[in-house]
Amino acid sequence: MASGRRTPLRRLLQDPLEALPVFLLLGLARVLPLDWASALGGWLVRKIGPRISGLQRRAERGLAVAFPEMEAAEKTEIVAQMYDNFGRLLFEYPHLPQITAPGSGLVEVIGDHILLDLVARKQPAILIGGHFGNFEIVPRYVAGRGHRLNIFARGPNNAILGSALKRWRGAARMFDGGFSSGMQAAHALRRGQYVAQLIDHRYDGGLAVPFFGEMAMTNPTMARTALHLKLPVVPCRTQRLAGARFRITVEEPLPLPDSDDRDADVVALTLAMTARIEAWVRDDPGQWFWLHRRWPKVLYR
Repeated sequence: MASGRRTPLRRLLQDPLEALPVFLLLGLARVLPLDWASALGGWLVRKIGPRISGLQRRAERGLAVAFPEMEAAEKTEIVAQMYDNFGRLLFEYPHLPQITAPGSGLVEVIGDHILLDLVARKQPAILIGGHFGNFEIVPRYVAGRGHRLNIFARGPNNAILGSALKRWRGAARMFDGGFSSGMQAAHALRRGQYVAQLIDHRYDGGLAVPFFGEMAMTNPTMARTALHLKLPVVPCRTQRLAGARFRITVEEPLPLPDSDDRDADVVALTLAMTARIEAWVRDDPGQWFWLHRRWPKVLYR
């Protein structure tokens, strides 16, 4: 997808051309049974991913930063697992309604009572997660509990693909990460809604907090919003169990720091949120998306 702002004319001409091959590929995935589509996506990306040298080096370098003691063969296996998971995720998009349908038996939930309690008390909350397993099933899971989830994420530049992505996700709204997104998210929360963000991207305008022992720029918006509105921050982890079977683990809300120094509290909560991501990566590194350049560029050279 092209980057940068697009004029209406460019959008009119370019968006359909970009969207067509994506829809053709996902159209193939849609007509296949779920397990076949998932397996085909995993196989394709496992074959293609390692041939793109820049991506392969980025994944391997990220593993070297996080696990400097790890043997080369283990790194290679983890990268292969990552490609497999990512390919499966792509081909599972058209099947998200089937995966998350009540009674499908494809998603097990641990800690479901935590979210159900929040819903029963009409308590708005911030959900945080990372790029693990098929992270796209969480919005539809929350919708099944009575709330459509507002997603704090930058959508694709392509409006056609962005609209399809929102529909597949079942999201109430996707905030694009721009200047006003924080205020929009706070407004949604004040109305009693839920907001979610995947917090494992590098965010150059954010805070530097430790991630696997190296300082990583991290978005503090959700921490700042939670402290300002005194809202629970609920970590939600997604795992791929086997094929197109998944587990969502809803964890207890993180403790909110409460000192006389709001800036220090924001740092402390951002650090606690990042620590949950690190713990999940350590537990199963093959499920995380290592193609993000999470640390400073100098560590990837």
